[in-house]
Amino acid sequence: MKPKSKIFSLILLQVTIIIASFFVLILLEQERSTSGESINLAGKNRYFSATLMHELMEYHLTSDPSMLIFNLNEFTNNLEELELILQNDSFLFPISNEIKTEFSKILNDHHKIKSEILLEIESGSISESQEKSFDVQLTNLISNSDELTFHLSDHAEDLSFKIIIFELFLAILNIFAHIVLIVVIIRVQKTESKKTAIANKQLDNYKTALDKSAIVAITNLQGDITYVNDKFCEISKYSEKELLGKNHRILKSGYHSPEFYLDLWSTISKGNVWYGLVKNKAKDGTFYWVATSIVPLTDETGKTTQYISIRQDMTKQKEFEEKFAEKEKLSVIGQLTARLTHDLRNPLSIIQLSLENLKMLSKPNESQQKIYEKIERSIDRITHQVDDVLGYVRKNPLNTNKTKFSEILAESVDAIKIPNDVRLVFPKNDGEIDCDKRQLVTVMNNLFLNAIQAMNEKGLIAISLDEKDDEIIIQIEDSGKGIPKNDIPKLFEPMYTTKQSGTGLGLISVKSIIEAHGGIISVASPPTIFTITLPKESET
Repeated sequence: MKPKSKIFSLILLQVTIIIASFFVLILLEQERSTSGESINLAGKNRYFSATLMHELMEYHLTSDPSMLIFNLNEFTNNLEELELILQNDSFLFPISNEIKTEFSKILNDHHKIKSEILLEIESGSISESQEKSFDVQLTNLISNSDELTFHLSDHAEDLSFKIIIFELFLAILNIFAHIVLIVVIIRVQKTESKKTAIANKQLDNYKTALDKSAIVAITNLQGDITYVNDKFCEISKYSEKELLGKNHRILKSGYHSPEFYLDLWSTISKGNVWYGLVKNKAKDGTFYWVATSIVPLTDETGKTTQYISIRQDMTKQKEFEEKFAEKEKLSVIGQLTARLTHDLRNPLSIIQLSLENLKMLSKPNESQQKIYEKIERSIDRITHQVDDVLGYVRKNPLNTNKTKFSEILAESVDAIKIPNDVRLVFPKNDGEIDCDKRQLVTVMNNLFLNAIQAMNEKGLIAISLDEKDDEIIIQIEDSGKGIPKNDIPKLFEPMYTTKQSGTGLGLISVKSIIEAHGGIISVASPPTIFTITLPKESET
């Protein structure tokens, strides 16, 4: 086959691969999105089941069925949405029959429970024995919902793994096709020197094709850049003039170890091709990932004269992996929240009711009344903590009012136990914030407790307040030994904790509350200083 025919065939093959890959990836992305939606809907089944258990108890106390009927209908709507997804047989990787069978059982159980509850409501009341029966059925429904969510998560994880493998395969296939294409181009350039004008025209066409599909650069033996294509400039944010003559070190992100680059240079210096995934830093400070192949180019004697690198942008794939991992953590938080709601709210309601009865029967004096009030505040704090964790998942709306910062501090200090060896230094000035007081008290509780634990219950906590234009800046500094540098970027991630007894929900809840107020929170160490910036006027 003539060189020109080889090049044309390779370009045609490559275009065909790109077009086919594009359509297949669209289908797979749609399927992956639908799979994630099914997990979310299945997870809501647990929430609705737990909510129904709570509403049954409320109905038993109040005889008001409105919220019970509303949640029954919401549960039904959720199941109908999930049913539409699970019955779709047009997926490339369809839902297994085992999952469909599990869902059918949940659907049947729900309709049975719903019918029985509505019949009991029509009769005017629900007996204690019937309520216990419903609790057992709903508990079984929660267990079955957890099993369904687990299997749907397995399906989504398996689907994501297959898609990533497929994307990597396409990237490698494209890189290989680019390498073959470039090698053929170079040979044509050497063997058809008499047809320079025609060859140059062809090379321009090939360059255009490469610019549309790959990131290409050529360097000398020292790694200094001698050629870059348009896509290289586009992704790196540098102009061609800024790159030519510069070393590839200009793109280092600091993510990879020195050993990583030593292995790269060791491989290509021996005349071998190097493959790898590289994180680079663009001119504007943003980061991007590229699947990279570096090929040594040789002269007629076989001596390496330069290196050519072919790259594919893998940034979106890496972002998806990180988002998928985040969703997995949020799924765990959702399950923990549902358990806390069920396990804590019921006994808290009983304690609250018993306390009210005790107050009516005993006619407390002033001293006893203070004790009762303290118990009530403790019940409220526990309830608020449960609501705060639940609010991270459900994003409860803010109830904002103008509040003095000193009032927030006073309520926070009253809500937690301050060890004798811990001294608090309050700001001399005060400021007014348009905020949800209860939620900001929760923020200060979390930060104070973290500081106390970091200092081993002995030291100084200093709180400062500053006002700048339309913002209020709050800083909480402790005298502890500080936070390891490697832990700081992960502090606000769900389920991440540096304490053996921690849940990993404290700081992520704090961050969620601050951001809901339109503010930001950051941390520096040592010394450990948490900085909160809030607008004076709420945007809600």
